[in-house]
Amino acid sequence: MNRRSREGVARAKELFQEIIDAEPDSGMGYAGLADAHVLTAVQGHAPPQQVWPEAKAAAERAVELDANLAEAHASLGLIRSFYEWDWKNAAQEFDRAIELNPGYVTARQRRATYLSRLGRHDEAIEEIQRAREIDPLSLSVSPSAGVIYSMAREHNMAVEQFKNNLELASDYYRTYMALGRCQLETQDFTGGGSLHSTGPPSFRGITRSWWRLWRLVMGGPVITMRHESCLSN
Repeated sequence: MNRRSREGVARAKELFQEIIDAEPDSGMGYAGLADAHVLTAVQGHAPPQQVWPEAKAAAERAVELDANLAEAHASLGLIRSFYEWDWKNAAQEFDRAIELNPGYVTARQRRATYLSRLGRHDEAIEEIQRAREIDPLSLSVSPSAGVIYSMAREHNMAVEQFKNNLELASDYYRTYMALGRCQLETQDFTGGGSLHSTGPPSFRGITRSWWRLWRLVMGGPVITMRHESCLSN
């Protein structure tokens, strides 16, 4: 599930459900199922109006079963922030998760993203740096760090994070997507063509869609066509 592929997430949901079927009181099983539902929703693999309530129910059940489980509180914090936009309670859940397990990277990653969305960029950068120190090889943390730097308008640092992640896994689609968003913001397409054109073939169509969307929204046919020429290889 860490690579966020559609097949991986679907398989994770099956495995977590098997855990729950075998151990109905497994808070960890429900927390994992909640996370898998969230990934299904944000990646568009199922109708959000169906999956988000399932994720919420699983996360709340996880906390109900084990109030001292960091993973459960981190899952519920994700629901509070991304689904309900309940910033106050989201903060409480992330803080509780880190209190229970300071080394739980996912909790720190999610708290950093939460802080970034609120415009608290210095705190967000500090938190994501902690997460990277704990797990410098995490495929999911590095793209998140790049997005957080980009949100803080630290675009050079953002691109550095994305390129570092590509060295770890050149076929990890989230890195390409995040790098593409960063380039959209800066309108700097000079270095992105080679990165995107050498990425996974299945990703190139997604990348083209980003630039075509930019053309529609921002009215930039010259920029878009120029970048698409890099993707046509």
